[in-house]
Amino acid sequence: MLKIAKHIMVRYQIILVAHGSRLNKFNNDIYRIANILKKRFPYDIYVWFLKYFNKDIFEMIDKKSDVIIIVPFFISYGIHVERDLKEIIDKLKAKTNKKIIVTKPLCANDKIVDIVVENIEECIRSQK
Repeated sequence: MLKIAKHIMVRYQIILVAHGSRLNKFNNDIYRIANILKKRFPYDIYVWFLKYFNKDIFEMIDKKSDVIIIVPFFISYGIHVERDLKEIIDKLKAKTNKKIIVTKPLCANDKIVDIVVENIEECIRSQK
């Protein structure tokens, strides 16, 4: 929780939004990341899938939270971020009085290049 003024606390809730897979075992990576984030943030963190195994996103809304942070767990801006996610956010805004903010997708941060470089270097090393 962040202090924004004397005696006023803002309660955040984070929802990681990913595509999802028909094979549930492939959804475990996003849950692993959510568990790591739970150790780094004092907020409730949830996972929601756009396509498969998705619960009703409205059931995830914590009544105690003031702000919902939507984290699109997608490599780039694409149809899921530009269309599907925007539709869901519009529905959330219409049904809740909470402030909803959205992070950029992963490609918007140049640190992803470091990950790609690391993966390439690891692949090259494994060939020696």
